[in-house]
Amino acid sequence: MPRPIRDRDATSPAASLRVHPTNPRYVTDGSGRALLLTGSHTWLSLQDGGTSDPPPPFDYERYLDWLEAKGHRFFRLWVWEQPRWLAHRTDDDYYIDPVPYARTGPGLAADGKPKFDLTKFNDAYFARLRERVEAAGRRGIYVAVMLFQGWSIEPKAWYLSGGLNPWRGHPFHRDNNVNGIDGDPAGADHGILTHTLAIPEVWELRKAYVRRVVETVADLGNAAYEIVNEDDATEENSAWQDAVVDFIHATEAELGQHHPVLRSMQWPGVESHEPIFASPAEMIALNSPAQHGFGFEDYRNDPPIADGRKVIVLDTDHLWGIGGTVTWVWRAVMRGHNPIFMDPWEDDFVVHGPFEVGARDAMTVARELCDRFDFARFTPRTDVATTRFALRADDDGTIIAYEPNGEMFTVDLGSPDASFAVEWVHPTTGLGQRGAPVTGGLVLLQPPFAVGGIAILTPAREGAGA
Repeated sequence: MPRPIRDRDATSPAASLRVHPTNPRYVTDGSGRALLLTGSHTWLSLQDGGTSDPPPPFDYERYLDWLEAKGHRFFRLWVWEQPRWLAHRTDDDYYIDPVPYARTGPGLAADGKPKFDLTKFNDAYFARLRERVEAAGRRGIYVAVMLFQGWSIEPKAWYLSGGLNPWRGHPFHRDNNVNGIDGDPAGADHGILTHTLAIPEVWELRKAYVRRVVETVADLGNAAYEIVNEDDATEENSAWQDAVVDFIHATEAELGQHHPVLRSMQWPGVESHEPIFASPAEMIALNSPAQHGFGFEDYRNDPPIADGRKVIVLDTDHLWGIGGTVTWVWRAVMRGHNPIFMDPWEDDFVVHGPFEVGARDAMTVARELCDRFDFARFTPRTDVATTRFALRADDDGTIIAYEPNGEMFTVDLGSPDASFAVEWVHPTTGLGQRGAPVTGGLVLLQPPFAVGGIAILTPAREGAGA
């Protein structure tokens, strides 16, 4: 009879995440076991947004209910720097609330409300930030707190004809603050320099904001940080992002804390991922250069093996925008990556092509499989199965192999005398089915499910693979 892999453990995180000491493809907590990071994130999980002022509240508790029901343990907590206008929308009246800085005036900003004082923070914003990270922690979910937003400082007109310029409403725009701060001294109609080290007074204000974020959540075990979503691909921006990472580490050291930092790739494309691999961040999120004409590293269809230099979070946000499939989830997992999804929310997660709904369940099954077998024991391998997507345990030789189409494939057991028990797991339901034991060097296997399956081969001796 089919059976689930295991019941989900919904206890809250007991300790901060850190890079696993023996298998740095993964993070771990106080348990020492590898934790696979999976989850769906959406754009208004921290701030409310909409065409009314104030915008309608985001149903955060329902969102957490959904994540908990799926057994997901990680999401990005999005932030927008501007209170009005979005680069990917044409609504002239689109509002974001709350924002980090206090609106004290005198004078009115471009959105018709009091100007910002960049030396004073909006306490309500930081109270909400802490409450939302705490609430996720009570569900056993880790949160990457986003600090900055690349879609808040320039119009990105190349992306959407008619999209608006968010810089118009940005607190660091010369017309929107009482402090005389000009984040665009050349009059280029964007704030790209505010995400560099080029303007010393801006950098000092940015550090004050980062410190306030860290002080708000540093004592919470389920917190992590993300520097910025999809900034410009320049050396100046890379240097700034690395400086922010260093500042977070230094600030947390003062507080006696340490949480991992996620540095997301710059977008729409980069010619090399080496700068992000060289970053002081513990985790990185990559794009797929093959989809942007650079001809290498196809993270959509054939993700390269994670080599352990960084914990790699593969995010559909940077690969499709909205997209992703069951097959992609399992290929990512079999190559040592942590798959997460940018997901459209309309009081619940909705269908949005080319996204496959089953991909959400595939993440659940993958996370459970990691918890059952402890992926810290495993190394991604392309030579174990003819599908080229497999993990092999370094200690006892257990093999986990993925086949996407229900077709026959070959697995190399190594020694011709080796004997292995076989179990099949459905890629989206997690239901299992025992297969016939196998013996020999090369063996043929065929999933019992038309949609393919995950083969688990454990050495035929007591206790193996548990």
